[in-house]
Amino acid sequence: MARSKPTARKSSGGKPPPSPMNPNKNSQRGYKTAVMSSLKGAVGYGSEPNKERTRKRQVAFKTGHPFNRHNKLDTKMCERKHRFRPGTVALPEIRRYQKPTELLIRKLPFQRLVREIAYDFEVDLRFQASAVMAL
Repeated sequence: MARSKPTARKSSGGKPPPSPMNPNKNSQRGYKTAVMSSLKGAVGYGSEPNKERTRKRQVAFKTGHPFNRHNKLDTKMCERKHRFRPGTVALPEIRRYQKPTELLIRKLPFQRLVREIAYDFEVDLRFQASAVMAL
């Protein structure tokens, strides 16, 4: 019989999915867990003391622990103003200003501004109207 390579499977990391061959994990427990479960009824074993400990911890944590005390003023200070992600507001603005064909700045004030800036570089410059419109 010819050898064949196993097909590659995609790995997403983390826990592997439960296999359909072993739907019940308890049926294949190890020796130690089987012994511990049989000793549950005996004194000193089982879940009773663990439940008590966790309940005490929860009560201690809920009550006056200094890290757990929250003041209403603190929570109001921590509330942030709603902000959109960067670019979310900018994209609709870009679309809005690209649609119309009318000028955002009137022709004559813009032409004066262009001439004023150009005057700093050279005194006698002339501009075509189409060149100013292209700017």
